[in-house]
Amino acid sequence: MLISKWFHLEEFTTSEVAARAGREIIAPPDVLASLTRLANQCLDPIRDAVGMPMHVTSGYRPDWLNAMIGGVANSAHQWGGAADVIVPGMTNVELARKALEVLTGPAFPIFDQIILEFPPGGWVHIGQSQAGMQRAQSLTALHVAGATRYYSGFLEHIEQGA
Repeated sequence: MLISKWFHLEEFTTSEVAARAGREIIAPPDVLASLTRLANQCLDPIRDAVGMPMHVTSGYRPDWLNAMIGGVANSAHQWGGAADVIVPGMTNVELARKALEVLTGPAFPIFDQIILEFPPGGWVHIGQSQAGMQRAQSLTALHVAGATRYYSGFLEHIEQGA
């Protein structure tokens, strides 16, 4: 089912972890509404700007799936407010910078967080707030001393695992 100009619902409800566990991901109506808003307000404008297909690596995560993958307890993925994305042919640093440029235009911000996850590889997390003001945060997630740490801004030249 097409939920925006570029994205199908199935892109947000497909998970290798869920498939291996023999579980199906079904988005309830409130989650579908959140995913539709995220796709139309954030992902479509980014996709238009990069001019290349964008792949959702992680979308909606029911509580059981979020627990299986070790997601944070308050993840926006759990209610359909976030997607982790990549664009083949772009680094996650390039994608994060483009997303920030696009989503901070005159009609914005309508995003809560853009997280550059584990540069220079990794992915980019695009999220919206469920209620209230969007924080318009740009963050970098890095592996530091065996844990994931979050830093303000896009830090692309940090050694990970230190």
